[in-house]
Order: sequence, then C-alpha cells, then structure tokens
Amino acid sequence: MEKTAANNALRTFVELQCDPFEESLVPVIRRLVRTLGKQDAIGCCQAYDRAIEKWGDPIGLSIAHLLQKLITELTKCRGAPLACFYPRERAELVFVSYEESNLLKMLHHLRREDFNAANQQAEELMFGRRAPKVIRAASTFAQRYKAAPKPLKKGERHRVRLSIVAQSEA
Repeated sequence: MEKTAANNALRTFVELQCDPFEESLVPVIRRLVRTLGKQDAIGCCQAYDRAIEKWGDPIGLSIAHLLQKLITELTKCRGAPLACFYPRERAELVFVSYEESNLLKMLHHLRREDFNAANQQAEELMFGRRAPKVIRAASTFAQRYKAAPKPLKKGERHRVRLSIVAQSEA
C-alpha cells in the first residue's frame, strides 16, 4: 500500500462520522497501545480505569479486555504498533491519526455489519495483507457492542408481537 500525504493527515471525529461510543474508545485504545510490549502495568491499569470510569465495572472491564486482545493481535500481525497520539494530550482529543482512524472505521463498519467496508479498513491497517486473527478479534468486539439499529424509514413501524399463553386452572 502506498501512503500519501493525504493518508497521513489528521482526521477529526466529525470527518470519520463516528458515534459517541466509538469516540470514547480512543483514550482507552491510546493507553493500551502505549503500554503494549512494555512492562508498564500502571499504564495498562490506566486504560482499564478509563474504561471503568466511562462505562462502569462489568462493561468497562469487558471493553478494555476486548480492545486489548484486538490491539495485541493487530500489533503481532503488523509487526509494528499502531501510530497514535499520546493519551494525555488534551488537544489531541479532537484529532485521530491515520491508523487510529482506520481502526475506528473498521470497528464502525463491523458494528453495523458492513463487512466489505470493514475488510477494506482491515487491509489498510495491515498494509494490504489479510489478517484473520485481527478480523476475529474486531468481530468479537463488534458482536458484543453492536451499534443501535438503523432508524425506520418514513411510514415504517416496529411490529410488536405479543404471545399470550393461557394458563389452565387445575
């Protein structure tokens, strides 16, 4: 894959069209990437703490754990860590790097079950190679934390089916 100056440009969350959940993953991802391959238990704990602060114990721990699996597989398959900003820089909360944007777009598409677009983003992340372990880890995350259903089109209604089971009086 040939990288151009446009590819390396910073992107904003508005340009990526991420939902608020996906935007809130960025600080956790950045902390996990920074601690990967280092003996930095404090940094890893900070990533988990950030997730717990945002979503509470059971959900936050699960999100951080699944993201850690994804980032670990991604780094192993790429042979290099994801290029990302330092997690504590306030100014960088508005911008994401090219590689961060590809990861977010891959998760965005997987959460909406748009597998072709997700595969394209995965190939961008993997420098044009296919990586089943990365897709599997990302799919596991996306299955667990799916996006909200698409809004109804004009004139459509939700169909609710109720089932009433009569109990016999004995």
